[in-house]
Amino acid sequence: MAQSTQEALTTAEELLLLAIDPKSGALHSHPTFRLPAALAGAVLLDLFADGSLTLVDDTVQAGAGSDNLPYAAAVERIRNLPASHGVPWWVDAFGYAGKEAKGWTIARLAETGVIAVDKRPWLPPFPRMRYRLTEPTARSAVASKILAALRADTQPNAQSTAITVMAAECGFVKNLAPRSEWHALSKRIGALLQSPASSAGDGLTNEPRLTLIAQVYEAVYKQGVLGGAGN
Repeated sequence: MAQSTQEALTTAEELLLLAIDPKSGALHSHPTFRLPAALAGAVLLDLFADGSLTLVDDTVQAGAGSDNLPYAAAVERIRNLPASHGVPWWVDAFGYAGKEAKGWTIARLAETGVIAVDKRPWLPPFPRMRYRLTEPTARSAVASKILAALRADTQPNAQSTAITVMAAECGFVKNLAPRSEWHALSKRIGALLQSPASSAGDGLTNEPRLTLIAQVYEAVYKQGVLGGAGN
């Protein structure tokens, strides 16, 4: 498997791995319609973190770009669109409107051999897609990272914060921890949204980046509730 280390996975890829039911191969989230927006938010956070995108006057701006970026198509679309838009608009555009973030993420995981995609006959012309975890340890590693971030006394790095809050927004945290911990973990998630990341080398560490994580989280929630485009 070319993508053999946990560090090689993007936030969006980690999130999609958590969404795969290991038994049925179906994608799920709680609520069921939250995943596309959360994947779009995760893609944006990945691109903000590596400097491909910046937030200028509450609008998303593309940097120089690179053909080697995991989500080069997203950067190019943002760069080439004549009008500027904010985070909620792009969460809707890449999430609900076309579900592009979901497609990009599935394609990358399949290409690198982390998952296999099975198309099963259902009611033509609507084939049913199922996803097999060819490297189950990758999914369990994501779950362990999230629980470590939630149970730690210190602030995790920016990427751990991003996957933790996106996983919580999709309802995955309740699948990872016993019910007795849910209340404490919910409070911890709120604290993660308000606290700066601890590692100075990360791309989401200063105050504007902290605000960005909270903005993306809020945009994912609102798009999940309203199902409409933002600004």
